[in-house]
Amino acid sequence: MTPQAETNVSTNGVANSQTHSSPPSSPGVQYKAAGGKMIRVALAARDNGDMSLFREALAMLTMGVMMSWYYLVVILSLLCVAGLFFPTWRVVAGTAFVLMWSAAFLPLDYQGWDAFCNSFLFKLWRDYFHYEYILEEAIDPKKRYLFAEMPHGIFPWGEVISISITKQLFPGSRVGSIGASVIFLLPGLRHFFSWIGCRPASPENIKKIFEEGADCAVTVGGVAEMFLVGGDKERLYLKKHKGFIREAIKNGADVVPVFCYGNSKLFSVVGESSRLSMGLLKRLSRRIKASVLIFYGRLCLPIPIRHPLLFVVGKPLPVVQKDAPSKEEIAAMHALFCEKVEELYYKFRPEWETRPLSIE
Repeated sequence: MTPQAETNVSTNGVANSQTHSSPPSSPGVQYKAAGGKMIRVALAARDNGDMSLFREALAMLTMGVMMSWYYLVVILSLLCVAGLFFPTWRVVAGTAFVLMWSAAFLPLDYQGWDAFCNSFLFKLWRDYFHYEYILEEAIDPKKRYLFAEMPHGIFPWGEVISISITKQLFPGSRVGSIGASVIFLLPGLRHFFSWIGCRPASPENIKKIFEEGADCAVTVGGVAEMFLVGGDKERLYLKKHKGFIREAIKNGADVVPVFCYGNSKLFSVVGESSRLSMGLLKRLSRRIKASVLIFYGRLCLPIPIRHPLLFVVGKPLPVVQKDAPSKEEIAAMHALFCEKVEELYYKFRPEWETRPLSIE
């Protein structure tokens, strides 16, 4: 990076000018002038690109458990059921099964758990991905925003990790999010997502987030976008997804395009070159509202590849609130959004991202 003037905000609120020849290695928020506007940049602690073997292994283990949780729950459930046929293990197996699945019916608090979001776990993950966060324009805490995040990838690690620095970047604001309803059926996983302020996807929950005085984050590509990873293009499944635009207009929330570079490079899909098999799995996944595919990452395991993640928040697109927006109004706003997403992608893409963008 060439030397550039940056303005750091001190703890007493006074702006101080400094010059950096490279990004600082300590976590925090920095400001730099660009095109007459102020861009706010947040950098996770990067250890100059290095991690100790122990910390890297711990990051791999925790993320691997996250990505394997569905299979672990299924395997443990089958073992418990099998144990019922053995008198010696019947009581233990039955008790374990009841305790595990009773957790799937416990009420959840979707307000988020700050201590968890600020824990070492998220710092570990930020360091693993050399995580960077760019805010193109300041967010007004007095306004409502719907953050439309993309791409989904196999798993939206960039979006999940961003929760840990949301309050740092948006002082005075709170951000809730929505996710696939199926994840809230699994014990353990449903608790993790509730701790980061995520709740099942529905228009009612989006409205509830805004009514609670928070902004809402939505990963708009959904399950369909999980089948678009790999290849020589960065592919977004966006043309048919207009529901988030409708909900933004109904709730009077400005729409903010958000792009996470690198998120679609963390995993590969088995059989991704077969259009027939991908098409069948895609239709099945849509029907059951859950992904049905085999993926792999580092060491051919469900562990994400250690690849940089750059999370960029674009300029808000103003919205005029309407309780019942017409199809034409939704389509016009959606077309503008797609145009701004393309502009954002080519404006901020890092040197390591050379693929062209394809909005499908």
